[in-house]
Amino acid sequence: MRILVRAGRAFLAAAAISLAGVGLQAQTEGETSHLLPSDHWAVEAAETIHALGLTDDYFPTTNAVPAATVARALREGAIAAEGGAMADVTGAWLRRWAEELGGSIVPERRVVLGGSAGGGLSGHRGTARPGRNLLPLPEDGPVRIPAAVDPQLFGSGWGASRHVAAQVRPAIEPNGIRLERAEITGGVGIVRASLARTGVGYARGIVASPAAPFDHAALSLARPVLLPGFLGAVGPVTFHTFGGVLGDERHGDRPWLWGARGAVRPHPRLTVAVNRAAMLAGQENPTPASAANLLNTLIGRHVGDLADQIVSVDARWRLPVPAPATLYMEWGAEDSAGSFYNVPGMVFGLLIPALPALPELSVGAEHAYFGHSRVTPDRINPPWYRHRQFTGGWVVGERMLGHPLGGNGAETAVYGRLTEPLTRIDVKGRAFLRDRRPENLFSPQRAGRSIGGTTTVAWRPASGATLRLDLSADLGSGWREGAGRAAFELHF
Repeated sequence: MRILVRAGRAFLAAAAISLAGVGLQAQTEGETSHLLPSDHWAVEAAETIHALGLTDDYFPTTNAVPAATVARALREGAIAAEGGAMADVTGAWLRRWAEELGGSIVPERRVVLGGSAGGGLSGHRGTARPGRNLLPLPEDGPVRIPAAVDPQLFGSGWGASRHVAAQVRPAIEPNGIRLERAEITGGVGIVRASLARTGVGYARGIVASPAAPFDHAALSLARPVLLPGFLGAVGPVTFHTFGGVLGDERHGDRPWLWGARGAVRPHPRLTVAVNRAAMLAGQENPTPASAANLLNTLIGRHVGDLADQIVSVDARWRLPVPAPATLYMEWGAEDSAGSFYNVPGMVFGLLIPALPALPELSVGAEHAYFGHSRVTPDRINPPWYRHRQFTGGWVVGERMLGHPLGGNGAETAVYGRLTEPLTRIDVKGRAFLRDRRPENLFSPQRAGRSIGGTTTVAWRPASGATLRLDLSADLGSGWREGAGRAAFELHF
């Protein structure tokens, strides 16, 4: 495992060199555009198209994907599926894209603008707040947050050109205006730089989950590249890095959050990546944030209490079988040497992007496990997402920066998505069994086994109009929590 970590560091260094643009060969032409979040229907459709083998070029740097990249994947998928079982589905996705985002984003047009507006009701009951700091845990009872149902008005606006793009999505609620998402990005050649208030998601979420938006700057490759010389034999490479300050009430010492992902595709069916993130420094940190200490942190060394580091390796393999299927995994470690095998964080899954008898339906299954901390005479492997210096934990507001399970425990889930072209209805859902164990961030209030899931139903009654219902629930022994949202949105 140490060899794997060292190889990962070397790979990230090589990807960083590639970001400087030294002697690189770009694979495809691209243009600057705003990011679509990972749970956007079009991003999920593009991922399905790649999993079906209808395009080999879809290779985003993070779980959020530039709109131009998604548009290209949808277009290529519809062309490749002509005359096949997926033709109706890919055609429906392309038509929905045209209705909601104004067609393709192409460099020949100087400026492309779009937006939406809508309203609805959202409510919650029994939501739990993640815990803080290290153990022992407080022995108080369940966190009781008053149930509420609130009206909401929301909108979005975006614009894209050859070198600059921007987006903003505010929501007006009874307690004020909340900025759900905002971004301004610029691109020149193969480099993409942005300032944003969004979540950052890598792989299956062990290192970074897109659920928690925060202010940050990011730098990435705008498209996959080939490294110079013999290094080009490893295949196309992508790279992304971000950094920001966590300034919410939970993090009163204002620590920094930094992360990076480097991915390589040695074969069109196989993608391998290394992910890193660190919460570091802060106003009350006893270890100085000197240049040497920061450099040691970036390469994975421990420097006092300067940082809490998480690293993972992930892979996706599109199986060479008649019926399309993709295996994926992510294996991570929290903070200390030996955590890869002493206190691992693991996610394994199988995706079937289209059932042979029902190509409109994709299904999958996934299992996640996070180990319990270990103390031995020669080392300490701490609990997941907790650190004595960073008392807020891996959370922004009340949303996880890491895996939604919250650390120590296990989760088994099944999920699926149905696209019905004739009725213009899309349904997706996820059902899970969870076992949150003593060191989980939601313990002791939510410790033990629970059952729950999420469901989203979207219906487009007319061109440019969407009715959407989102429901979620997590039901444990002696406690219940749930949320719902019903909304109507017009796209223009």
